Formats: sequence, C-alpha cells, structure tokens
Amino acid sequence: MAKAFIRGLQGDDPHHLKVAATPKHFAVNNVETDRTTTIAQISTQSLREYFLPVFKKSIVDAGAASLMTAYNGVNGVPSSVNKELLTDLLRNEWGFDGVVVTDVEAPRFLKDRHHFVRSYTEGAAFLINSGVDLLSDTGEWSGYLVTAVRKGMLTEERLNRSLSRILTLRFRLGMFDPVEIAPHATISAGANGSPGHLDLALEAALESIVLLKNDPPAHSVDKAKLLPLDSTRLRSIAVLGPYANVAQLGGYSGPPMKKPVTPLQGIRRKLGNMVKILHEGDMASVAACDAVIIVVGLNSGIEGEGKDRADLGLPPGQEDYVRRIARMNPRTVVVLQNGSPVAVDQLRRYVPVIVETWYSGEQGGNALADVLFGDYNPAGRLPITFYGSESRIPPMNDYEVSMGRTYMYFSGNPPYPFGHGLSYTGFEYSDLAVNTEGSSGSEKVMVNVDVKNGEDSGGDEVVQLYVRTGQTKPRGPLKRLAGFRRIHLDKGEKRRVAFAVASEDVSFWDEKQNKYVREPGKLEVLVGASSEDIRLRGDFALAH
Repeated sequence: MAKAFIRGLQGDDPHHLKVAATPKHFAVNNVETDRTTTIAQISTQSLREYFLPVFKKSIVDAGAASLMTAYNGVNGVPSSVNKELLTDLLRNEWGFDGVVVTDVEAPRFLKDRHHFVRSYTEGAAFLINSGVDLLSDTGEWSGYLVTAVRKGMLTEERLNRSLSRILTLRFRLGMFDPVEIAPHATISAGANGSPGHLDLALEAALESIVLLKNDPPAHSVDKAKLLPLDSTRLRSIAVLGPYANVAQLGGYSGPPMKKPVTPLQGIRRKLGNMVKILHEGDMASVAACDAVIIVVGLNSGIEGEGKDRADLGLPPGQEDYVRRIARMNPRTVVVLQNGSPVAVDQLRRYVPVIVETWYSGEQGGNALADVLFGDYNPAGRLPITFYGSESRIPPMNDYEVSMGRTYMYFSGNPPYPFGHGLSYTGFEYSDLAVNTEGSSGSEKVMVNVDVKNGEDSGGDEVVQLYVRTGQTKPRGPLKRLAGFRRIHLDKGEKRRVAFAVASEDVSFWDEKQNKYVREPGKLEVLVGASSEDIRLRGDFALAH
C-alpha cells in the first residue's frame, strides 16, 4: 500500500520526480499534546516491531525521496538529532540516500523546548552531524551553520554531503532542466479540477467508505437490512446533523478547484425531484419520513496535527441528538465524518446503520449517495481499532503499545476491530493451503485460499491474512497483519487468492542479540474479513 501511494506521488519516470514523497514523523510520534517536549520511552522490541516497519516499507520498498523527523524524542534523545535513528538505522542499515528534513520549528525547539543544546549554533551542528540535511526553520539558520563550521563544530565535508543530497533531489524534481526534457514540467495548474481529477476523487472516496453496521430497523416486519435504500420506494427522507451540508476535506487540504459536494448536495443530486428531502424545519416531520440520514463527527478544530482529543466520544450533544431522532424514526442512518477513531459503543445499540466516511474530500457527498442508494457496494475496511472508550486502553502517552493497544496487543472485544467493514454482498472462504518453500533459513511461506461471491450482486472483498506466533518471547503480539488483497468478484465468481508471507512477519526483535530472529516452533495462519472475523486457520513450522 505504501508503495502505491508513494509511486502515485512521485511518478514512474526513472530520472525525474513529480513530487518528493515525505513520510512523517520519524519516529514514535504518537501524542500531539506537548509533543515538542515529550521524550518517549519505549522498548527496542516495540520500536522495531511496531513503530519502524511502516517507515521501512516507505523507504526501502517504496523509495520515498525524503523523510521528516518528529518533534518528540525517543529514549532520551530528540528525534531530529537521534543519530541512532537517522544515521545508524536510516542511512546505514536501510540505505536511505534521500533528504532528511526537520519539522518546521524543530531546530529551535532543541534549545527552547528540549533543552538539549545550549545554543542555536550547537543545535545546527548537532542536526547535520546526526543525519539531517534540511533545516525547516527561518532563514537565520544558514548563519548558525556557517558559525558552526567556523567554530569547528561541523566540517565542511559533512555540510557538503547534505547540500549534495538536497541538490540531487532538486535535479530529480526537474528544477534545473529545460522544459522540453522535464517530463512533468508541462503539467499546468489548469489540470487541477479536471474531469480526471474529479473521477479520481470520487473513486478514492468510494473505496474509503466503511460500512460499520447494517441491520434491519427496530421492529421492522420483513427484517431486511436498511441499506441500500431503494429510491423508487421512498417518498421522503430527512438529511440532518451538524455536517449534513458541510464538505470536510481534512487537514492540510488546499482550496479545491471545484466546489466540493456536501452529503446533502450529493443526496439531492442522486434523488432529483423524485423524493422530498427534509433538511430544516419542523422536527416532528422526521417521524413520517421513510428514512433519516444524520451526519455527525469531528472537525479540524477538534483533532489534527498539534491537537489531541480528551476522549474518544463524539462531541457533546451529538449522541443525544442522534438518540432523540432515532426514537422518533427507527429507520435512521448515522454517517460519521472524522479522521481518528470514535467510540460508538452506545450509538450502535439504538441505530441500525453506521457509515464511516472519514474526511472524504471534494466528491465525498456524491460517494456517500452512491453507497446509500446501492450504486456502489462498499468495501472499505478500518485501518484502526474503534474501541468502546478510552478507559479500555492505556493512556496515549504510554508509548509501549505492547501494554494493550492496537489489534496486535488489545485483548478486549472492541465494537469495531481493525480490518472491519461490511458489504452488501456475502463472501465464502474455503480450501486454505499453507506451504513452505526453500531451504532452512530462507523458506517462503505461501498461503492460498478460495473466495467466492455466492450472492446476486458483484462486490469487492478485502481478504486479510494474519500470523499468530508461538508466543515464545515476552510481550509478543496476539497477531500480525501479514497481507491483504482487495478483489472484485461478480455474482457467483470464485477466485484463488495467493499470499507470500514476508520474513519480518515470522520474525521478532531479540534485544539480547540486537537483531531479528525467526520465531521457533509452530506458527498459525489466520485468514478472514477482519482481525476478529477469521474464517479459516492453518499452521506451519519453519526449519532452524
């Protein structure tokens, strides 16, 4: 997945980049509150097995051209001057030759917040010597670098190495090439908001929508699931809630070239004049509607970079509002807009449908309408766990995730687990086969499974593969995602899905040996539709 995103940003040209993809924040950026002073304490095991793998995939597998450091520190050292991370691991172990850039005010914060250095000049030298190339702060830092060289804190050779990396990146971006040989220079600003871009925005929004719950309305006679709604059988619907007519694009989104589509606008476009739509007016009218759609959630004033929420619940008043409407009309669909998990344990007890749309971009309203009325069969899956409440997990400033956070270590029963997501279609799993190939120490684990669409409509299924280790080491994960495939199956179609389990998925970090070692004994393979919805199990053992 990281490879697809980064390649989409950087392009496929072997010599030129469209943009330089910059994963952030490296590393262990978990809490936003006080992040400019926080020094995370974490075991090397959790660092290596949980926090670093996503960066390794972005750098080693996907070839990201740049990397941004975090404000926080790790095990006593601010991340922007953590030589163990930036040089020993990133440069020497992973072979990264791109540009490392600090977050905006990180150079200044070394002295003013972390109190790690006594002067800005000392901080500038520390940054470059530790592995940073570009100081993302005010222009005065060039002066501090010159002073550091003159005082012998920083060599010209080391400074030139960083300059070389920066200039190389600028050459790859085509900044010094004539227009006729720079492949991306002909892309004009007028391309923004083009039909192709709008199509892509709609596709991204559709594929990201997660159907969390889809049950029959309370006291219904036919017991049919509420979604998808049949527009030909509707006379009136209500579209309500604080974000019903708001398009939330998400943090750092620039102004769209085309006017974004709100949920209300998307539904109006879908239904035209066929169905009466109640948006404002007498709420006693809600009870008579054939369906109610309530859009609730969060916003950038509540969450985002630099902001932490105090709890996982919806903002005050929203849940009471939904409960009041649902009592008047049991045919209620709750639509969530948010960028982080929300606790919906109580909400799901009194509404039949919950749809997670995230901050779905400029075509989000059209995508929602397509899902609600069955023109698109949802197949998004949760990339995070939706817990019942924050009281069921350790404090967020406890960075040791092995103490009970994420699907890997949480032993409870979350309302909606990692990987969860429903469809309008049912899929059947069968014929799991697990085989090892190769010689001792270099075996590959091959997993194959049949997936069949046994219903009358086509749809996507996200087949998920997890590995459960033998638990021979302390604080081992309950399971680890080892692969997933999103596949489309027409009605009645069956497909053989293949996975190759990577070496790191059957290894763990041994702190005594200071290296990854293979998990001994019998290992278990779990295949299913979420981290908790496991359909088939198998096992294998690797030679040692």
